[in-house]
Amino acid sequence: MKLTIDGIPFETDKDITILEACESIGIEIPTLCNDPRLIPFTSCFLCVVEVEGAKGSVPACATKVREGMVVKTNTQNINETRRLCMELLLSDHAGDCIAPCRFNCPAGIDIQSYVAHVANRDYKSAIKTIKDTNPLPLVCGRVCPKPCEDVCRRGLMEGPVAIDNIKRFVSDEDLKEPFIPEVKPATGKRIAIVGAGPAGLSCAYYLKIEGYDVEIFEKSDRPGGMLLWGIPEYRLPKSLLAKEIEIITRMGVKIHFNKTLGKDFSIKDLKERYDAVFLAIGAQKSTAMRVKNEDAKGVFGGIDFLYTVAKGNKIDIGKGVVVVGGGNTAIDAARTAVRLGAGNVTIVYRRTRDEMPAEDIEIEEAGHEGAIFKFLRAPTEILTQDGKVTGIKCQVMGLGEADSSGRRRPVPVDGEFETIEADTIIAAIGQYVDPSGLDVPVDGTNGISLTKYNTISANVDERTFQTNIPGIFAGGDAVTGPSIAISAIAHGRYGALSIHSWLSDQPLVKDFRSAFNFSLGQKLTEVDKNYIPHAPKQEREKSGSLPIKERLDNFNEVDFTYSEEQAVREAKRCLSCGCLDADECKLRLYAERFKINVNRIRGGIREQHIDSSSKYLVFDSTKCIKCGKCIRVCSDLKAIGALGFAGRGFETDMLPSMEKSLIETSCVECGSCESVCPSGAILDKSLVLEKIAQFKTEVKPSICRECSIGCEIFTVLYEDKIIRVIPKNRGTVYESMLCKTGRYESMMDIEKSQAFDFSQYEKMKLYDASIRDIKTAISSSEVIINWGVDIFNFYAPVSYHLKKYLDKNSDAALSTYFYFKIDFDIFGFNNYPINRVKSQSETIMDKGLLQVIESGKRILIILEETSLSKTEIEYFMNLKEKGNIKILNLVRRKNF
Repeated sequence: MKLTIDGIPFETDKDITILEACESIGIEIPTLCNDPRLIPFTSCFLCVVEVEGAKGSVPACATKVREGMVVKTNTQNINETRRLCMELLLSDHAGDCIAPCRFNCPAGIDIQSYVAHVANRDYKSAIKTIKDTNPLPLVCGRVCPKPCEDVCRRGLMEGPVAIDNIKRFVSDEDLKEPFIPEVKPATGKRIAIVGAGPAGLSCAYYLKIEGYDVEIFEKSDRPGGMLLWGIPEYRLPKSLLAKEIEIITRMGVKIHFNKTLGKDFSIKDLKERYDAVFLAIGAQKSTAMRVKNEDAKGVFGGIDFLYTVAKGNKIDIGKGVVVVGGGNTAIDAARTAVRLGAGNVTIVYRRTRDEMPAEDIEIEEAGHEGAIFKFLRAPTEILTQDGKVTGIKCQVMGLGEADSSGRRRPVPVDGEFETIEADTIIAAIGQYVDPSGLDVPVDGTNGISLTKYNTISANVDERTFQTNIPGIFAGGDAVTGPSIAISAIAHGRYGALSIHSWLSDQPLVKDFRSAFNFSLGQKLTEVDKNYIPHAPKQEREKSGSLPIKERLDNFNEVDFTYSEEQAVREAKRCLSCGCLDADECKLRLYAERFKINVNRIRGGIREQHIDSSSKYLVFDSTKCIKCGKCIRVCSDLKAIGALGFAGRGFETDMLPSMEKSLIETSCVECGSCESVCPSGAILDKSLVLEKIAQFKTEVKPSICRECSIGCEIFTVLYEDKIIRVIPKNRGTVYESMLCKTGRYESMMDIEKSQAFDFSQYEKMKLYDASIRDIKTAISSSEVIINWGVDIFNFYAPVSYHLKKYLDKNSDAALSTYFYFKIDFDIFGFNNYPINRVKSQSETIMDKGLLQVIESGKRILIILEETSLSKTEIEYFMNLKEKGNIKILNLVRRKNF
């Protein structure tokens, strides 16, 4: 039978489908419902192809090939059909592919995973996970405004998970024995970074990991940038910041201090001396209020004030201080003024409390410490006497229509003003980039291009962070204007990835956001509470703080770190919103491939049915696409019938039979349904760890040891633990389909060191015989001696395959010596009761064994090393000199 597929001639004499024909010549056809051992169901219709002469598209999984057939698998019409099918399948889907907290984190930290690590008390894995995307967690655990918590689904219950406090605990814990990442071999390429603030330090960290020679040029005498000079000691102790930066310098990053761009070096110098340059100069100039007498003595910019205090310079602020602004810098300045002895500190803001951009907790703490708030007040004039500040005049404001930020615009109230007496005025209304040194001509340009906001123009949208000059990159506040630390840290990492891509001529690593990601809602207000994971009520853990009276005359750190028990309890509050099947989900894979628009034909979401009655499995109906594979595997292949469809049409659900809970059905908990589910509607429960997430795991082939069949499996390893066992050829169900014992119960008492690993075969060789070559060893021997091994209960797969060989070679001239006589009819059956008499060893050692050894026959000796005495080990090792003897060493599970 001859046919053509996408112009490729194909010939077969088999009765096969178009799908099978395509697979045999390497043409991939997408499918969600097909299983080669099941009758085609055509429920997903993704596998459609065009056949010349046929009306419309046909499903490749159910259409047999025929003589002269001409098949097309990749046309515009086919792809549009597949796209429509995917949009239909997702029209009532519910869930979060990736946890919303990760999405809302500028750095994309895998929050769900590190919180799960803490719940498991695995703090080393937690800090490694954090530092995959954030090298400054000690800092962020103290100063981050926590955008992740704004979208935490637990916020719809008792309150969001205290993500930042958990991070802080992990980071403090890491100080006991700091994690320092492995640095790759040197590339021989040099990178210059201008600025040792969060963006520059982050960029240096990730470039160093890749093996680059990294040097930072910093204009001040210490590293840290705004983290050092712009955040008061009571929020971020300088000693802790120094320890976190020290880790980066210990990796080999060099920092040159007191080096100013445009004065000590130029962009052109760096371009000529280094292979790439990253500009992280920040936005450290205070924005002026542009009011009368702003140049009077006693007027400070917000950042200038904080910088002066951080440097340890004396500053006389008097007793009355007015801070203008509503952001974190304004609050920091006010709380700092309190600690410097100001008796009256007033914060003036032109909008209301609700519009203040500062963190709520910071605003509250400022109030507790004595700061007074004057809302709807806009400065119009600094009042002076003899050039010295005496107060400030403010226009009373009202709120008008919303502006571009979404906040209501403040408008003056005619004729209403207020005067506030003060000795010091601190203007904390914003910051801007100092462009000095950026206008030096380089490579035919007029220097680094700037935006209309005077920030560096860099390609942020495509995450290349390239400026207009090839080889020069930029990030952080210098690009965005004043922003939060985690945003600058993210820019530093993305800049490092881009520089590495540019220098190594490799594609830029895609961010997880670039893939298809379904979400229940980007904001909590968009989320239906009925579809968030269920959990018992548990209040958020409270972190302690210094009593108010103990903090007003010093800069001691105010907030306390969680205790270990608090951190673990809080981590367990996490709802694990991100789908645990996200990395394997075929639904997500095809949604991305066909660039679907999930809202094009979006319908209502069906009522959610979650069944977690099984000890090993959990069902979520809202992620089910009704492909029917789980039902048919259970009924047609396993002959159990624990699952079925309920309802009709759009309301159809996959449910346990008779709409009971799974545990009430005939389910044997083998997990075959989970193995074929393409969408994460059926998932394994965590049996080994307290909490699981989208961990970075290692998958290794192995053999199930629970019975003599020896099913081939994959073990999923996380650190030193096997956290899952899955069948080989997952997705089509391995012919054994695994049983509950092999798939689940074996994990309860198994360690990584016990797992039988194919890659260890060669290491397990002793002389020229190995477990893998057991058949060869047997066939080349005339005598087999099984010494000290209970081969029934020792290692099932070995005994099973040995029996199969002996069954097929029963006529072979093999003389077999054992402790005891073995009936081959029962040889290899697991758990067969054997009662050996140890004294027999001496009898065989003294008589039978010696006679056999001296016979000159080719001998295979099977040993169980861990059960041998020292005398026996020495005896057998001495036999290796005899050319006719091979020794096969079997090792107990605990030594694997």
